[in-house]
Amino acid sequence: MAKHIHQVSAVSSMQFLLEQDVLTCKEVHGDIEKLTSYSAEDLLAAKPSFVDVFHPDDQDICNAIFSAGPQLKSIALTFRIINKAGQVKILSATYSKHANAKGGTCISVKLKPSGIHADLVKDYALSNYLTMLEDTDDFIYFKNREHVFTGASQTLVELTEGTQLWTDLIGKIDYEVFPRAYADEY
Repeated sequence: MAKHIHQVSAVSSMQFLLEQDVLTCKEVHGDIEKLTSYSAEDLLAAKPSFVDVFHPDDQDICNAIFSAGPQLKSIALTFRIINKAGQVKILSATYSKHANAKGGTCISVKLKPSGIHADLVKDYALSNYLTMLEDTDDFIYFKNREHVFTGASQTLVELTEGTQLWTDLIGKIDYEVFPRAYADEY
């Protein structure tokens, strides 16, 4: 099988062949360098081998992916690699394996950047934001450039007219929830 490099795709993928305990990268698809900092050419030439970029604590995952023998279905997982600069990067992957005619194992690995960090930040930030707005004793509010409330503490609601929850303030302006004298000041 000839080695091939294919460029730019939403998901990067790699094709490996494991024969007689020798693992060879045969194909690279997509922008693998953006994910790993290693060029497709380097990985195809095993400079370094893809196995060598795995984080030392994720060698069990590496061993599972690059072990001999077929598997019946694709497996999704997340693992860490060490890029050229020594930074740890988290990748999400799906891999599958099947036997080839010569008794070796063909391994297909689809890679993408892990969304774990972004999801955690978003979920925790939102959760913490909501907890702060509901539980603080301080008068807190957020407004956009047009002076429209985009968030407010539950405590602030006690000073307003016609609202019961801080979420009732969202989308309103001061003049809709405070007497004019206060609204003019705010």
